[in-house]
Amino acid sequence: MFLTVHAASGVLIGQATGNVWLALIGGIISHFLLDLVPHGDQDLGKGRIHQERLMVLLKFGIADTALMLTMVGGLLYFNTGLQTPAVVLAVFGALIPDAINASYLFFKLPGLTQYSAIHTKIHFFWNGFTITMRQGYIVQTIFLMLFLSAIMLYG
Repeated sequence: MFLTVHAASGVLIGQATGNVWLALIGGIISHFLLDLVPHGDQDLGKGRIHQERLMVLLKFGIADTALMLTMVGGLLYFNTGLQTPAVVLAVFGALIPDAINASYLFFKLPGLTQYSAIHTKIHFFWNGFTITMRQGYIVQTIFLMLFLSAIMLYG
């Protein structure tokens, strides 16, 4: 899933729990649960040499981060009830698994090889069942709209 979807789930979890530790753990768990859903980014940069693939991932990551920061910033600006430590930690928890994986992909940090393999395996949990990037955008938009609707209804 894109960071935007993960962050929206984190906001909802932090808002719903109100407890910083539950929010942090819930954010991390939500990340991996959402990554189980086929979401169309499995072929991002496929067929390119490693450095080219990393550049494609970086460009998508920058765009996604900008969109995610805009969304979270807007939510926090227009709904001050979301400005709680639980929301911040849930969002952090929902994003940190991808940050750790990106650290491995871009910097080959020692000790993260096994984590990256597990993180990647979760994306392919359904044994080859994949969807196109276009279908993935639809799936992710549906999840994002559901999360944003729940955030607005809950708050």
